[in-house]
Amino acid sequence: MSEPSNEVLAERITTLTSNISALTASINQMNAALAQIPVMARDIAHISALQEEHAQDVNQLSDRVSTVEQAMPGLLELRRWVIAGILGALAMLGAAVVKLSITDQSSMAKVVSQAVVTAVQQLPKESK
Repeated sequence: MSEPSNEVLAERITTLTSNISALTASINQMNAALAQIPVMARDIAHISALQEEHAQDVNQLSDRVSTVEQAMPGLLELRRWVIAGILGALAMLGAAVVKLSITDQSSMAKVVSQAVVTAVQQLPKESK
């Protein structure tokens, strides 16, 4: 067998050199990535701690919402009764004004009816 020529050896050496350069670049990239692992691990630990804190906050809010939900039916019923009472009082006052305006056309009846109309107009409108 004959020995390879200088050109073939030179080409092989050039190929080996380029392969070694590519390996060196890859190793440098791997070193950079490995250097970031401790930073990422610290960040993950921090995020995990924050997640646990937020989970506790969510549980506390859930308990508070449950408490409010249990109290709401009573508050809604009380609101209905208060509104019904106000409307009943206004109805009685309106009936009295109507009776006064029918039986007596005096200036007093007009003043009272105007006062009732003004009071009713100033009531806030309730949206249902």
